[in-house]
Amino acid sequence: MSAKKSIESLFVVDAAGNDGLMAQNIPEIMLSFRQLRLQYEKDDAKDEGRRKQLIQFIVSKVLDTKIQSLALRREAGLFLGALMSSAQISDLKAVFAKLKAILSGTKRELENRLCAFECLLRLVVKLRRQFTALFFSQIIQIISKQIRDSNDEIREMAIQVLMHLVDVNGPQDQTNDISKIVSRAASDRGSARVRFCAGVAVSVLVHQLQDIKELNLFTLPCQKALADPNSEVRVCFATALGSLFAVAATTHQQQKGGEALASLDRGLSCLQAFFTKEQAAQSRAMFAHSVAVLLRNTSTLVKQSDVSMITKKVLGFIHLNTKSSFAAIRTDADARQSAECVVYIIWHGLIPLCDERSLEAIGEALTEEIKTQSGILEATSLKKRSKVQEAYNEPLLLASLKMVSLLLLKLGKSGEGVGFLKPLVDSVFFLCSASRHWPSFYAASCLRQVVRVSPCQAGTWVRFLENFLSVSIASLEGNDRLSDTSYCEIHGHLTSLTAVISALPSEPYGIPISLLARVFDAVETLLAKHSLMKYKPGQQPDRKDAALWSRVLERAWEL
Repeated sequence: MSAKKSIESLFVVDAAGNDGLMAQNIPEIMLSFRQLRLQYEKDDAKDEGRRKQLIQFIVSKVLDTKIQSLALRREAGLFLGALMSSAQISDLKAVFAKLKAILSGTKRELENRLCAFECLLRLVVKLRRQFTALFFSQIIQIISKQIRDSNDEIREMAIQVLMHLVDVNGPQDQTNDISKIVSRAASDRGSARVRFCAGVAVSVLVHQLQDIKELNLFTLPCQKALADPNSEVRVCFATALGSLFAVAATTHQQQKGGEALASLDRGLSCLQAFFTKEQAAQSRAMFAHSVAVLLRNTSTLVKQSDVSMITKKVLGFIHLNTKSSFAAIRTDADARQSAECVVYIIWHGLIPLCDERSLEAIGEALTEEIKTQSGILEATSLKKRSKVQEAYNEPLLLASLKMVSLLLLKLGKSGEGVGFLKPLVDSVFFLCSASRHWPSFYAASCLRQVVRVSPCQAGTWVRFLENFLSVSIASLEGNDRLSDTSYCEIHGHLTSLTAVISALPSEPYGIPISLLARVFDAVETLLAKHSLMKYKPGQQPDRKDAALWSRVLERAWEL
């Protein structure tokens, strides 16, 4: 029995007479399709007559049968793609005419249209320009119609065909029609997959556009999609929007020169609005990578004098919107994760391509933010909050501290002469004893890098920190509990001392042994104070007090 006859015998209408296949025959049909496909992909079948017969069988029999199995429809599409890989133009036109008739017909069954779409998708993927160059505009017309269909599966197939079509051919002369399709798909309410594929299509397409007007056609649909309820869709369109603005900035540079930076600035402003509202941590992380890629792709357009402005723009991504229930930063974990995202953007997007002067400009911008936030904390601790106009932004402070630490690490010994080092140290010393845990922790890490850059000042800093620690310990006299403020101060001083002293062994500098002895005396005083507080009759520490002391003592023994 020949393969053709075997397949034809398996395509049997079921007892209900509704043009569906007998369910028990479907596995055998799939196996036959797969075996024949492998033969034609390896070009083992040389008989052109047989090839034409099988193509005719697909067109006249398979496409007119209601195939409910998704897997079988996919196998049929793959088989047709293998058959058409070496077909003549007349055969391509005949097959496409059949597919177009099915997809354009208003009374066709859903299963027939899905099978036709599957075959069309496989032909686009398999034959690429050989097929799409002949029927590009007609395929766009089909997609424009089917994207309005009420069935989710039809719309998903339509946008997948478009995604592969623009990857192969670009927009050609159909940019306006494609933008309308993308706009409709991006606002699709029934299927998140349709919206996601629309974002992928834009990401692929924008790199093939050369005109600003064409690029602007896709800006608005992408911006609207940033409010999508699905986080994967939001990230996909944010990535597409980043690519769009990068291409727009490059195009502006080629066509109008001075507007390139303005285009990049508009792009960062648009993406900032997305980041400040995004509540999914994973989405923020993926988005940070997209922004870093955007900055790298436009690095040749940025002058060294503009680096500071772009740094401040990126720091603006961490915006506390306390009046909105949709703010991205709601917990301490959100704050730290958002800070790490901004650090990633600056470190991977700006730093690699900067010279020493630009690095110093970035350091000055970061130090200014640190100084501002530490000033707000200081005013709060002194109960002068009414005199401060700005709100305290902890994630911005954490990002600035982490980033300036990395910046000093990159500068190395050359960082000793930078202008922002002294104001940085002044702010960091206050933060080491701040009444908040994470700022003091990040400040200690920053101080460690300062010591590596300027080790000759380590003794002075240790002396200051030892004095601060002694004063904080003395303030415990007469108290039976370790207050939150005292905990933050003592823990911060111990952490800072540990950071500074641990940075010295790798440096050709040291500190006087008498100064180290004073540090150890202060630690012994702290341990003795804890012993007295712990064993005072009738005053056993509660659970919170015990936890605070445990962290302080752990840091003391580490020192």
